[in-house]
Amino acid sequence: MTSARYHAGFMRQAPWWPWMRMGQSGVPGVLMGRMHSYKITGGVEDVPKVVLKRVERDRPDLFGEPTDGPDEGVLGTLEYYAATVPPETPGYVRPAKR
Repeated sequence: MTSARYHAGFMRQAPWWPWMRMGQSGVPGVLMGRMHSYKITGGVEDVPKVVLKRVERDRPDLFGEPTDGPDEGVLGTLEYYAATVPPETPGYVRPAKR
């Protein structure tokens, strides 16, 4: 066996993420995050049924070979945001709700 099964998880507390545009808002608080994962060592039959149904419905492309990835210049969420959205400035005013 080249790898072992595992279950993992972590929680994090962090400052507001930049795309939330809350850095200059004066709103106190932190971001909380929680992630759970486990390694699939078999095939599709190891994917929990509820997850499998959701992927079949919303992202059937995930069942094929990947066509992107780090070697294809794909950016993570933060990198994409930083490349496409101007930095928040001290004079930023949040648009009124519609």
